[in-house]
Amino acid sequence: MLRHEFHPGRLVAGVTGLGVAVVYEGDATGAWDAPWYAGLLLLCCGLVLAAVASRVGHRARRRAARAAGTGGAGPPTGTSGGRTTEYGLGNTGAAVTGEDDHGGAAQ
Repeated sequence: MLRHEFHPGRLVAGVTGLGVAVVYEGDATGAWDAPWYAGLLLLCCGLVLAAVASRVGHRARRRAARAAGTGGAGPPTGTSGGRTTEYGLGNTGAAVTGEDDHGGAAQ
């Protein structure tokens, strides 16, 4: 049994970070001569790929949840999704400030 869900975007982002570190480490030790923009280009491309992988992974988890009958329409794990949290505050904090969502006084 898995202890947590697999997030492919995080894996791609981690591998990207390691790749950038290897490029700069090889350049610093003299193993090869990398242009100054090599790490930046690798980082940007890797983060775009990580975003795509995250989107695909999220859609796959959501589709699997719908097929299993659990709905899958809720917010991702770990977010309040605009709902009230355990302290009674939503995303706006209106309960503390006494204001409504548009900045006026609550009635």
